[in-house]
Amino acid sequence: MQVNYNISAMIANNALVANDNKLAESIERLSSGLKIANAKDNPSGLAISRRMNAQIKSLGVAGGNSGDGVSVIQTADGTLHEVHDILQRMSVLAVQAANGTNSQTDLDIIQDEIVQLKDEITRISEATQFNGQTLLDGTFDFRGYTTVDDDTDPDITINSYSDLIDGGNYYIEGLYCDYDEKTGKVTLLDEDGYKAESVKIDVTRITLSQGRDKEITYMSEANVTVDGDLIKIATRDGREIEIKANKKLEGERIDMELTRKGAMTMQIGANEGQTLDIRIPKITLSNLGIEYADVSRTFKDDLIDAVDYLDADDYMSYSEKQRIIDMTYYDSTKQAIDETKGIEDGSSYYFINRDDARKISEEYRKTQDAIKDYYDAEAEQIQKIQDKAAADIAANPANQAAIEAQRDLDIAITQANYDDLRTRAQNDYETKVEDIMKAGDERGRNAPHTGADQLIEDIGNAIQKVSDIRSRLGAYQNRLDHTISNINVTSENMTAAYSRIMDVDMAEEMTVYSTQQVLSQAGTSMLAQANERPQQVLQLLQ
Repeated sequence: MQVNYNISAMIANNALVANDNKLAESIERLSSGLKIANAKDNPSGLAISRRMNAQIKSLGVAGGNSGDGVSVIQTADGTLHEVHDILQRMSVLAVQAANGTNSQTDLDIIQDEIVQLKDEITRISEATQFNGQTLLDGTFDFRGYTTVDDDTDPDITINSYSDLIDGGNYYIEGLYCDYDEKTGKVTLLDEDGYKAESVKIDVTRITLSQGRDKEITYMSEANVTVDGDLIKIATRDGREIEIKANKKLEGERIDMELTRKGAMTMQIGANEGQTLDIRIPKITLSNLGIEYADVSRTFKDDLIDAVDYLDADDYMSYSEKQRIIDMTYYDSTKQAIDETKGIEDGSSYYFINRDDARKISEEYRKTQDAIKDYYDAEAEQIQKIQDKAAADIAANPANQAAIEAQRDLDIAITQANYDDLRTRAQNDYETKVEDIMKAGDERGRNAPHTGADQLIEDIGNAIQKVSDIRSRLGAYQNRLDHTISNINVTSENMTAAYSRIMDVDMAEEMTVYSTQQVLSQAGTSMLAQANERPQQVLQLLQ
């Protein structure tokens, strides 16, 4: 038996300390509900769980962001629903104005309401906000900038471009169009200045290669069309650029900087780059094509526009302009429409519009070009006859008189033939002019309310444009709804995985606790008994 060192007590104490530590850990797990309460419990598990916890919390925020995006879209869509209702009312008014029973006073009253409705569309687009940010003024659409021949021109701007267009610098050349300031309409022209339904043009992209600008054809043979004052440049693969033009274009170089910036970027994921760009186009009367809507406009106003077009025409001679104008009900002396023309002299007079005037101008140009070609061909033919006669005389001087007589006869026949061609060309032109005027006059008298008729068409186009925008917003909302559902499922599963790592199994831990509690109590009892063993030595000393 030993006195200095109580090995039994030391063994019991060590066991008691170990059991007590395990009991304390079990109590900590049971009281916190966590399997990993400290880094020492499971270092790798703690690192994994912290990373998962950060992602779970980020997913919660991303779900909230997606919900905010849905709210933004619902706000914009609700506003566009009102715009739709306004357009429907304008359509009703346009159909009412197109009725022949309306007097000019009636048309003016209808126009007053249309003006108010147009103003309301403008007010709505400028006033609709979400969290202090205006939604329908183009703030949240891709931005683009233009220069014309290296100068900024507010009349030529980028209206929009499709998602498939890459950001960068581009330019186009050789685009021709006419612009009517009264109606705000753009007329597409070919390179010869004739009206065209569509033309082809190349869009060139400027890139930087080895420190130098490099030009590549980005959109080859792109189709160009017009809609109101919008020039659309598109290819079949879905790339499209819309240019808003409020002036005449004569082939100038138009440089475009397309930034692909400006859309509302929603952070819809827990990681960098998991975003969704929401584009909300600009809603204006011009973009909808109804800025110049005027149901009070009649075929008489169209005639005045036609006269203005002819007066401004640079190709037609002054005498021809006057001849054409004198064939209409416009009195150049009074500078006003005179419907009494023709009553005394019995002549026919017509009402025409701007498009009719353009057609007449184009026919005049074609006729003059043809006549010029005939003169050139005649001169060339006569020169050949003269050259041949001179050669024949040099070869046979004795027959000079006969050769000269034949030469003069051939020249006379050639002149007569080309005179006939020129006369026929002029007669064809005059016939076409009369046909154009008759058709224009018949159209104007059968549908005198041209402003209302035009508005019916324009409103239909405007309703379709708003429908397209709402359809796009609806697609965004559906996508965000799926995003929110996906986030919820992901968060649920990640939370379950996180719980398996971090949460303690209470039943299992209670078993551990009970075991450690019994061992701790037993250890305490054994330590007490071990401490009493040295006292037994005293019995040997008695």
